[in-house]
Amino acid sequence: MGHRFLFHLDLSHELGKRFIFLIHGNHHDEPGEKLRNMMPLSVSLPLAGLLWALAHFLGGHNGTTFFLGFLAGYIVYDLVHYACHQYRPKRGILRKLRRHHLIHHYAAPEKNFAVSNDVWDRIFHTKTGRSP
Repeated sequence: MGHRFLFHLDLSHELGKRFIFLIHGNHHDEPGEKLRNMMPLSVSLPLAGLLWALAHFLGGHNGTTFFLGFLAGYIVYDLVHYACHQYRPKRGILRKLRRHHLIHHYAAPEKNFAVSNDVWDRIFHTKTGRSP
């Protein structure tokens, strides 16, 4: 869901457009490039710090625990995304996820935003093609 609503945000201000390009647009320019498959540390570390501060402010120690769970989930998501672009599995769920996600890059950029499952694509009717 974040991929669809944050990474593909259509902003009118030039600074906003540059930010979106930095965190994700450059990946769409060269989706097979190994160094462009994950968000750059120059963006992800400050963003993680802001998210932790917000979670801690709102929930104290529970907020920090929530943030750590969110961070672990995001790391798994990013690793699956990296694998979708860099490996060609012969069978199994990773092959299905890869096929689903690559439609987003090479055939229909307004469809198949999901990386780790296609639930949100089904809910928002952005799923197309043969995928999981």
